Amino acid sequence: MNSRILIAIALLALAGALAFAARPHEATADERTDEITTELRCPVCQGLSVKDSTSETARQMRDLVAQRVREGKTDAQIQAEFRAAYGDWIFLSPPVAMAPFYLKGVAPAWVNINDIFRGVLPYMMIVIVSMIMLYTFPQIGLWLPNLIYK
Repeated sequence: MNSRILIAIALLALAGALAFAARPHEATADERTDEITTELRCPVCQGLSVKDSTSETARQMRDLVAQRVREGKTDAQIQAEFRAAYGDWIFLSPPVAMAPFYLKGVAPAWVNINDIFRGVLPYMMIVIVSMIMLYTFPQIGLWLPNLIYK
């Protein structure tokens, strides 16, 4: 009986510790600056994030992000400022495609968003199958460059 009580207490203590560790916390200004600059592409290095780059341009961008965070701007406002200045190219990861939602805005009232996504699904499957084929058989994607540069 005592072992069952000890196991129950241990499980409750573990659950309490997990709940305490998983609670959301307010990000500090430095954490927000690091998070935003990790997502931005360095215009000079292009393969590195603004956070990782040592270029002067990246340093200036980090300083600007830190200043905007101190001013109390949201992450979305800061990202929108960089998007306006550089375009979507400035982000290391591309934005989620919004085309179905744009289509919903111009479609007749009787077309709902589910119909639009059902129409997009076959094309998405083609893209996924193509990506799997290129990953499995890279010669498919390298055939033309090999032909041209030989």
